[in-house]
Amino acid sequence: MHEDDRMIEDSVTMEPDAEVNNEEDEKDKRIRELSLELHRSKQREDEYKERLDKLLKDIARHTNNITKSVQDVVNNVKEIESKGGKDH
Repeated sequence: MHEDDRMIEDSVTMEPDAEVNNEEDEKDKRIRELSLELHRSKQREDEYKERLDKLLKDIARHTNNITKSVQDVVNNVKEIESKGGKDH
């Protein structure tokens, strides 16, 4: 076998390996892309959770303020009614 023939044979036998390596490179690239996308999604999820927690705390605070205001009004009405009953 001549050296030129051997080089051609080597290049022919390497083509499937090159295809396999290329497929593996593409798969690795896709895995990296998906991993990055997953990481970004988790970051967005954490940001949304933080925003939701803040919103729920604000709602709870406003609910407590409204409850206190309504209770103050009820107490004032009772006080006025009791004073009004004593005057008559």
